[in-house]
Amino acid sequence: MDDSGRAKKYTPLITREEASAEETHKLLNHVFRGKASLLVNQLVDNGHLSAEDLQEILNALHNAGGKNKCSR
Repeated sequence: MDDSGRAKKYTPLITREEASAEETHKLLNHVFRGKASLLVNQLVDNGHLSAEDLQEILNALHNAGGKNKCSR
C-alpha cells in the first residue's frame, strides 16, 4: 500500500510462459551447455521425476515428432 492507503497494482510486462521459456533457455545454456538431454539425465539420475513426469515427457517427445521449437 502507498501512503494514501490504496494498494498499488502491478502488471507483468511478459507472460508466465514467456518468462519460463527465457529462464529455461538460460538454464540450458549456462548449466547444461545447451543440451536438454543433460538436464533430463540429471533429473532422472537424481530421482526427481515421478512416473507421471516421465510419461508426460515421453508424450511430449512423441507429439514433437522431430519438431524443434528452439533455435540454437
